Amino acid sequence: MTPGIGTIASAILVFAGGSFLVAAIIAALYPVTQRWILGRHPGTRAGLLLVLACAPAVVALVLLMLTLSPSLIHYLGLGSDHCQAHGHHAHFCLIHTPLLAGTSLERAILSVAGIAMLILFAAVAFRLRRVQRAVRALRAAQIAEPAHQPYSVVDSHTPFALTVGLVKRTIYLSSRLRSELSPTELMAVVAHEQAHCRRHDALRMFVADLMSWLHLPPLRRRLLADLHLASEQSCDEQAALTTGDRLGVAETILKVVRLNAATDRNSDILLPTMTGSDVHVRVDALLHPAPTGSGAPRAVALVGAGLLFAFGFTHADGLHHAVESVIHLFID
Repeated sequence: MTPGIGTIASAILVFAGGSFLVAAIIAALYPVTQRWILGRHPGTRAGLLLVLACAPAVVALVLLMLTLSPSLIHYLGLGSDHCQAHGHHAHFCLIHTPLLAGTSLERAILSVAGIAMLILFAAVAFRLRRVQRAVRALRAAQIAEPAHQPYSVVDSHTPFALTVGLVKRTIYLSSRLRSELSPTELMAVVAHEQAHCRRHDALRMFVADLMSWLHLPPLRRRLLADLHLASEQSCDEQAALTTGDRLGVAETILKVVRLNAATDRNSDILLPTMTGSDVHVRVDALLHPAPTGSGAPRAVALVGAGLLFAFGFTHADGLHHAVESVIHLFID
């Protein structure tokens, strides 16, 4: 039969449909599971939240790959053509479907997808440019210090400590903050920022922010906020281990908060990451023993993902036919 849309437009529909379905499932389940997730160790929680933030995009890509795998296997000469057995509906494969069909429906699908991609690219470019401007400002205000220090000092009256860089990470402290903190407090702040470096938190948040656009907006904001809090609390735990004083780290956070409250906000260029949002939650967590971290959730997630992928690949032919039937209903 003559296709109503080509392979490219069909792939867009499969990706959009799969991501919407996963996003809807997570939106329904997260309010129920949020309390359990928030009760995990901060490191474990951050990993779970990153997976949830990326799930719609990743699952949709896997679905697309599995759907095309039967025709890809035949295209590579490793299997037989399965499409001859169901020529009564539209095809979505690399053999019988042209890349472009030239129909008005296809042009509409491609136009909507193109606009969405342009908006996403513009948002990413804006964020990267804003970070780039901030880095240039930090470097311009940097004070020459001994090379052995694990951080760079910036000449600024605003008390802040932050880590910048997606790949090459650098810790910046303002001169005001360093002068106001005791050696022990400074150690806590630096240990906190070094934990951000080791955990690649800037890259994690960038990936989560980019991949989570497929979620419903309210849930996306909640997931990113919970992920940010989990990252901060995980670094608080590392700072407490480094200094051996959980109470001291909590007092340091509150001291930085008070310093910021007493600073003229009109002169601010950057916000301090040591305080961040949900300060009271972070301080309360430091005053109580943190849940014991475990590698089990990561192992279970990897094994579960492997089993699901193996199951999907084994039943890829049936999945392929089911997706083609749905596409046929859409374009019929």
